[in-house]
Amino acid sequence: MIAFYQPTVLSGPAMSIFDFYQAQIKPTGSLEKMAIVLVGEKTLQEVGAWPLPRRLHAQLLAKLNLSRIIVLDIIFPEHTTPEDDAFLAAVAKESDKVIAGIQLMPDETGLMNDLVLPYPELTESVKSMGIVNVQPESDGIYRDYHFVWPLKDNPFPSMPLAVYIEITGKIPEITSVKNGYQVKLGNNQVLIGKDFTFKIYHPDPPIPIYEYIDVITGKVSPEQFRDAITFVGVNASGASDYFSIGRGRLIPGSAFIANATQTLFSGWIPEKAPLWAILLSGGVLSALGWLSSFIRRWSVPIMLLVFAAWMLLTYFLFVQYRIWLSPLPPLLPSLVATGLSAIVRLKFLAVDWQIQRISIDSLLFLGRQDFDPSKTTFADFLWNNWSDIEKWSKISLVLPLASLEDLGKAGFTDQHQLNSSKTNVNLGAAVVTSRTGIRHLLLELPELEAGEKHFTLLAWHGRLSSEVVKSVAALILSAAMHFKALEENQARKDLFYGLIDVIIGAVDAKDPTTAGHSRRVANISRELGVAVGLSEKELDDIHLGGLLHDVGKIGIPDYILNKPGKLDPHEMAIMQNHPGIGEELMSKIKLPEIIMKAIVEHHERLDGLGYPKGLKDSQLSLAGRILKIADVFDALSSKRQYKEQMSEEKVREILLSGIGTDFDEKLTHVLLHLKGLDIEDSKDVPDQFMIQPNDT
Repeated sequence: MIAFYQPTVLSGPAMSIFDFYQAQIKPTGSLEKMAIVLVGEKTLQEVGAWPLPRRLHAQLLAKLNLSRIIVLDIIFPEHTTPEDDAFLAAVAKESDKVIAGIQLMPDETGLMNDLVLPYPELTESVKSMGIVNVQPESDGIYRDYHFVWPLKDNPFPSMPLAVYIEITGKIPEITSVKNGYQVKLGNNQVLIGKDFTFKIYHPDPPIPIYEYIDVITGKVSPEQFRDAITFVGVNASGASDYFSIGRGRLIPGSAFIANATQTLFSGWIPEKAPLWAILLSGGVLSALGWLSSFIRRWSVPIMLLVFAAWMLLTYFLFVQYRIWLSPLPPLLPSLVATGLSAIVRLKFLAVDWQIQRISIDSLLFLGRQDFDPSKTTFADFLWNNWSDIEKWSKISLVLPLASLEDLGKAGFTDQHQLNSSKTNVNLGAAVVTSRTGIRHLLLELPELEAGEKHFTLLAWHGRLSSEVVKSVAALILSAAMHFKALEENQARKDLFYGLIDVIIGAVDAKDPTTAGHSRRVANISRELGVAVGLSEKELDDIHLGGLLHDVGKIGIPDYILNKPGKLDPHEMAIMQNHPGIGEELMSKIKLPEIIMKAIVEHHERLDGLGYPKGLKDSQLSLAGRILKIADVFDALSSKRQYKEQMSEEKVREILLSGIGTDFDEKLTHVLLHLKGLDIEDSKDVPDQFMIQPNDT
């Protein structure tokens, strides 16, 4: 029965690059027919303990007589009975195709100079002999096999080489060189590794393995071994070795020697790349690593491509030309070079980052609510912020805001010929070097004043990186554009509030008895907004909503607005239209939602009995609830044509009685606290009265 070896998965380090490369190889040379016969557990159970009788081995040799060569990977150093020893030796001699294994052992000095040979009769009867020793690499993986072994300063063939010589009849040329030998096999002159080994190819599917007792008993036909190179060994517990061959596989020692022999016949024997190739590739990769780091955003992708190309090149050399050039040693200096250049690059990036940080901080400063471009000129802004910029960039600010006339007065137009045709002023920048070695950068700014061009002039000594100069230029131009936008926005804002004042004046003119009411409601609303934690933008909207909440009264007849007595139902119905009129008027302007809610909802009630829409509870926005209580508070606290100003006690009583129907409970307590009308003396708003996000 044919038994193919099944690999065993090993735990430990990942397979090496060489293992991966070699796993992709399919040798194209001559592949000899081979077979392996192993003494396994089944044989020992049926025959007995190891060692087996010599007569049994003689029977096996007879069964394998159709083989081309029989390789005994079993060393028979000890004597048994004279009859059995003679019988096995006679069968081996008669077959004239047995190659016996011998083993090197360390002598008293520790050198591998002692030989373990078969007993003398068998030694004299076999066709030839070969050394079966196997050595692992430093990581414990068995990848190599020796062509020859230096035995007392004389070369002795390994088992694969002994088989090769017997089958081909070609005796290799073995030349003694430093630290070993150079072996020439036909056209192949191989010198691999410091110990002159060759790498083993492990075929897939593997060489078939047969059980020893099955061959003896005839369960395996002798025809299976016709013209094959048959290896005989041991694969039983305590009587054989297993070798780790990488990629998580273990194979018996006899299978390893068989694979080594197959590798030798296939001719696929890789050669180690010369030292100059390793040094040259390391130098090239180092240069590429150094240069790539200066390409900024593309440095990492470029190096990844270089590394990938390098791996493909080493793989191509290995597969096509049998040259093993380890990709890792040349990569190490490349990584070092990349790291050093990155450190150099970081020095420039640190300066660039500081410039960008200053730029961001400056723009954030420009965007602050309390920054007024009407009080701070662009020139003042640059002077006030330039000390930090100059600290990192080494660039001085000569003229922050200058016209062409100012440049001429400063002597730059004549001395440096700064005109639009020669210095590209119209394009925005010109670099001019003076005789003293000072360099200047002239930037044309966005039009800060209608019909006038303005420039910023910078200066520095020596040379600066282009990134630093560009960062500073970008800062100035960005700040100038933002400054201009702030000026335009402030102008629009001033115009808008001017229109609001006109509207409020119109409302007050129609209803003189309530003059100032809108401004007071707006201020009370802002106070409430601050107390409940609204943002600056929301506070501005709430305040504007308070100013405009009664804008709809413009559409109410004067006789109703100024009636000294109580309004009748018809008049009240007309008066209750003013929130809707205000909404219709302001909808044309597209005001923020908070302002529109304040205008529409300031007469709504929590119980739904308010007007104009009868909203209730959660339907009411926070803006509407704030305006509602602020409006009522000011109305109660002010004198009107139809009533006198109420006392503080009466105002508190009315507000508290309206909680849950007219007014929001928390807002009511906050307002009473702010106006000093509650029981508490503290000016801080109690936590239990703070508005939470879900209250809005």
